[in-house]
Amino acid sequence: MSTLFDSLNPTDIDRDETASVVSVASTSAKIKNPMKRAWCQTQWTNLSFQAEKVGLPDVYFDNDTRLLDKTTNRKLWQLMNRLYDLLGPEKAPYAYPVMLGGGSVEWHNYADGCKGVVAEIVEE
Repeated sequence: MSTLFDSLNPTDIDRDETASVVSVASTSAKIKNPMKRAWCQTQWTNLSFQAEKVGLPDVYFDNDTRLLDKTTNRKLWQLMNRLYDLLGPEKAPYAYPVMLGGGSVEWHNYADGCKGVVAEIVEE
């Protein structure tokens, strides 16, 4: 049975291909694909609410928006963008992040009738 993450290798996701971007905070505006931009922003907002719920310290959040700060959490923002690129628009909507205590993230797969199979691809 094929799953959402069959073809993914954590080292592929971990590659820092966006390191040349000067300002991570402005990268959401620079994402040209509207589906990718919407997916990344939605997941980021979702993770922000979860981070607040698990009691992540204020230093991880933007003071004005109370969303996770993309500069402070640069690695997570880059990993999420890379994950969308690897999954593509067909599979990305079935990936759901769960913020754990300490700031680590698990991604759950809800594709092909899966009921939340965990694929840990982002670590603390």
